[in-house]
Amino acid sequence: MYICVRSWTAREPRVFHAGGDLPQAAALGRDMAMVKLYPETCQVKCDEAFEVPEFTPPYPARVHPLAEKACKDANTWLLDHAVQTMFTPEKLARFSYCPMLAALAYPDATGKGLSLASKIMVLIWTMDDTFDDFKITEMEENWKKSISLVIDVHLMMKSSFPDSSLLSHQLVELLEKLPSDNRRVFLNFMEERILQHATMSTVELSPIALAYRDHWTELTSLTRGQSSLRAAYQFQEFLLSSLSEMHNRQANVLPSMEEYITLRRQTGAVLYFLVLIDIIEGETLDEEIWCSPEMQRLVNATNDFAILHNDIWSYKKVHIHTGKYNYSWY
Repeated sequence: MYICVRSWTAREPRVFHAGGDLPQAAALGRDMAMVKLYPETCQVKCDEAFEVPEFTPPYPARVHPLAEKACKDANTWLLDHAVQTMFTPEKLARFSYCPMLAALAYPDATGKGLSLASKIMVLIWTMDDTFDDFKITEMEENWKKSISLVIDVHLMMKSSFPDSSLLSHQLVELLEKLPSDNRRVFLNFMEERILQHATMSTVELSPIALAYRDHWTELTSLTRGQSSLRAAYQFQEFLLSSLSEMHNRQANVLPSMEEYITLRRQTGAVLYFLVLIDIIEGETLDEEIWCSPEMQRLVNATNDFAILHNDIWSYKKVHIHTGKYNYSWY
């Protein structure tokens, strides 16, 4: 038996031997907030213990006062969309604490903002897990599922911004990311999916796509300006980069360090959560301010810190489970 402390950065809990000394509360920072809110989840069985670097947050950790309710509501929302049919009970249990990250990331969110953030936090984790677990032996079927998801989500967001050339270009990027093997098959499938949306009154959507449709409806009810357009663009970037990462894993492509950093800046979805800040906290950030060099330097530095910190923490865990996630296995 091991003592488990949920981590705010790693994909898995921090694990320590039972009977050993837990790190001091000050060193745990945000992890301690998770323990206080969810003491019943702090003991798990683990096949092999692993160590993670010590980390002391350079700022006081705060948790949104509505964290527990928002977390429960987000998990109920996910199950309402039948997402449980896509995963094992063990994975669903792991997803259940993901909404807590929203309460830690947005301690000053409005009530509606925290609800929005908690739902998309757990949904993105399910999406990420879906891309990670696609089997190489079922590559054609995997790509069709991925193409459907990207197109479905794209058209949902494009309906809110029909004149956006920025979003229109995303389909061109999707074409560029299709694998060369059976490319014609995937192009035909992509064309058929777009045609279904154009000619049919209803299109059958996956549970994840249905959940995202609700998220997008909720987001645009809070704002329909530049903030939501930025969110649409960044979410598409997350999906397209996830396809590139999936393709590299399936093709056993070894990325250069530059390629790894460029891709990880998108696949971690940190930029999406950064552009949501003003929506979640009930503010309006002008495009001029968002695009300013000062703001972009801050955004990029925050993104790099979060992604690289996550990969450093998860490096040994990935090797223990012989996974090929985030390229850290290389």
